[in-house]
Amino acid sequence: CSSDLCMIKLEYRDRAQKSPPIVAICDISGSMADYTRLFLHFLHTLTDKRKRVNTFLFGTRLTNVTRSLKSRDPDEALEKCTEQVADWSGGTRIGTSLHRFNRQWSRRVLGQGATVLLFTDGLERDGVEQLSFEADRLHRSCRKLVWLNPLLRYDRFEPKASGIRAMLPHV
Repeated sequence: CSSDLCMIKLEYRDRAQKSPPIVAICDISGSMADYTRLFLHFLHTLTDKRKRVNTFLFGTRLTNVTRSLKSRDPDEALEKCTEQVADWSGGTRIGTSLHRFNRQWSRRVLGQGATVLLFTDGLERDGVEQLSFEADRLHRSCRKLVWLNPLLRYDRFEPKASGIRAMLPHV
């Protein structure tokens, strides 16, 4: 510096962008059998790339498979998931499974503005009153509820099933 006062230019870093947690709730019932393996491979890759991903599978009951999907080898991870789940390719109880998630897991995993990915075709086996209530409750607990329905790939898809109509207002 040539003068008595030196000016130092301060450099500031931008605030670190922290991506929100992702919670995946995946239907593994018989009607979703063609898509389950594809979704689980996607969730395995997502779990490998991001820090805060929680994965739950359901048919007639809810199972947390987050730890199983953390295996490096995708085939090993899927095998662990298969061993852990008792109701693979069985019936579908979406409302009951969402109720269990909302009661036992939502406060643990939905903090910090989580995004919920709900993988299901919406074909509910039980009554839809509970499904509508629990989908609304889940929607209010997270930042965003995204429904990934494989039936939407059909050009002539119409929400005729009562389970699909019960969930539509909340996603």
